[in-house]
Amino acid sequence: MDDNWEELEAALRKAAVEGDAELDESMPYGEKYRLRSILQGPIGAPAEIVSVWIVHHDDDHPRLVTVIPGR
Repeated sequence: MDDNWEELEAALRKAAVEGDAELDESMPYGEKYRLRSILQGPIGAPAEIVSVWIVHHDDDHPRLVTVIPGR
């Protein structure tokens, strides 16, 4: 199961760069964004996911918070 983490990481980064994130919540320490994406699984099957990212006020790099299955 741990064999494909690098592929998942690359797919999440690509989705973050190419996708349109929506502001979800402004908080005292940063802003949280949601991004809906379709990723291709290791056998080629598509899966919709929602990734949640945060950008801290003192940093301009988004950080991944969590990934959950989409609808």
